[in-house]
Amino acid sequence: MKAPNCYRGGFLSTLGPDMEKYMRMKRESGKAFARPSWDLRKFDQYCIDKGLGEPLLTRPFVDAWMASIRDLPPTSQEGLLSAVRGLADYIGTNCPQSARIPDRKKRPYKPESIFARHLEEFIETKLSLGLSYVQEQRALHSFDRFCCSQHISKAEQLLPELIDCWHGSRNRTPGMKDLRYVVREFCIFLNTRKGFNLEIIPQRFKESHPAENYRFRSAFAPLLEAFVQDKRDSGFSYDSERKILKYFDLLCVDHEVHRRELSKELVQRWSVRRPSESFGYRNKRISVIRQFAFFLVSLGHEAHVAPGSPHVVPEKPHIFKAEEIEAFFRCVDRLPLELPLMRLSAPVIFRFYYCLGLRLNEAVGLERKDVDLVSGKVEIRMAKNLKDRAVYLPDDLRTLAARYDLEIARSVPDRVMFFVSDVLGTKVNDTGLCRIFNLVWNATGFADTADKKPTIHSFRHTFVVRKLEQWYSEQVDYAYWLPYLSAHLGHSRLAETYSYIHLVDSAFPQIRCSTKAFEKMYPEVAT
Repeated sequence: MKAPNCYRGGFLSTLGPDMEKYMRMKRESGKAFARPSWDLRKFDQYCIDKGLGEPLLTRPFVDAWMASIRDLPPTSQEGLLSAVRGLADYIGTNCPQSARIPDRKKRPYKPESIFARHLEEFIETKLSLGLSYVQEQRALHSFDRFCCSQHISKAEQLLPELIDCWHGSRNRTPGMKDLRYVVREFCIFLNTRKGFNLEIIPQRFKESHPAENYRFRSAFAPLLEAFVQDKRDSGFSYDSERKILKYFDLLCVDHEVHRRELSKELVQRWSVRRPSESFGYRNKRISVIRQFAFFLVSLGHEAHVAPGSPHVVPEKPHIFKAEEIEAFFRCVDRLPLELPLMRLSAPVIFRFYYCLGLRLNEAVGLERKDVDLVSGKVEIRMAKNLKDRAVYLPDDLRTLAARYDLEIARSVPDRVMFFVSDVLGTKVNDTGLCRIFNLVWNATGFADTADKKPTIHSFRHTFVVRKLEQWYSEQVDYAYWLPYLSAHLGHSRLAETYSYIHLVDSAFPQIRCSTKAFEKMYPEVAT
């Protein structure tokens, strides 16, 4: 919609000079002021149409203008009121007799659906936890109005299809936050607190997590699905690899690959290192497609098998200092997360990583039966290279884990997973846990001074370093205890632990100078 021609030269009413000065003041303060500028042009046209003579606003004139916009949509009406209110306040600073635009006091929304009483109680529960819950309240009020419009009269009608229909009816823009999780939490509240037998929608949604629900659609689609299933039938989870195959599938779609032939040109295009991509991740991408090529050849298809990737020297990891660890756990113990059970789970699970040196998927994948809180034995099942192993909790962590288990059991008595994120016993999501880690790390005060950004895996590196430092200070025989450390870390070969020690060695030169015997334990270059 184009602006009227008369506005191309500026504002033309008697308030025009004041409007120009007001807009200039706003833009000099750093505000774009695009939408209010358009609203002021509409008000300027109204002033011209009504023949406003004096450069001030009288109360009758303001009342007549406000009456003229009552039939506009609420969003348009509020935009006009906001823009003209700011102009009126600006004029009033130089001309006190000019009328002001009163602030509209919004009446608080009163739920009216059959869930109204429970909805108010649920919101009050959230607010009592100290959460702002503004956007979530709006979503729940919108859902309440939708239930009224759909004439929902029984709790049994609150089905996932209804929630999806509400989600689709809202005015959404690309990238807008998917708020179905708020309704999901309300359904859990109705299910666990009020005794309603409701079907709970999945925790993840296609709109907010497209990678989790991606369907292959290139010419290789059925072969990619068969390849992933073959790997999973062999005992591999193959989740991160499937995400890599998603981008290979998209590459085939973008380049209009119609034949099921894995050509050398296509493999080379896939193998190009991306900007900001590490060499290690690039090698993993190539390795996945190399395995896919072997799979295609076994089925009789033509496929170029990429050569094996050269060995990449791992980057020096971040090793947490004592003060960083202290600050991290002080922050995580006070972290105000929205999910109450995650507030209980996060401090304990991060201590599992730090005290046991676990990989990311090993702690989140622990089941309740895997953790013996009497002996402290923790069973790590189907870890990397399909290895099982047992590690033991230190006494203080075992006491903390037992207290956590009792606390969680009050809300989720029959849970399967040891660490859960909600009252349904949902497994802690590793991606969400990484976001929490970043949030806590940024709150420690060390984020701007650290040598590099740490990850949850940095706890594992730190665990190894602290253990070697302890051995060094106590003059322990490294040759005797190193195989035990290798077994604790879940390494298949001792050489894997040797390469780990090289990383530690570069971070702590004092270990290199410890004893000659230690220097002879591993070759200068790990193989």
